[in-house]
Amino acid sequence: MIIQGYNIMNLQNAQSISLYTFIIFTLLHMNGICYSIFIAKDKMLIIGTALNFIGCGFVVALKLIYGWIFEVTAYRSPLFLLATNSVEKVV
Repeated sequence: MIIQGYNIMNLQNAQSISLYTFIIFTLLHMNGICYSIFIAKDKMLIIGTALNFIGCGFVVALKLIYGWIFEVTAYRSPLFLLATNSVEKVV
């Protein structure tokens, strides 16, 4: 997860990352945190699962920032429209 987050930050491109996969990983880690707090009562398991949850959440946040916000704004920017000669794409 750290490698994916590092690659997204360096390339500022999140096309190779699956958002659904990392959202499911984040939900599984939330479940693991609940399990380790209420059932296992293991502090090391809580710490490890919480760190994985933070890593997956970071990748999901970067995917939303670089994969959705920047793509939408770049798609509608005047420079993009001039470069592609496609003014009719803007609604």
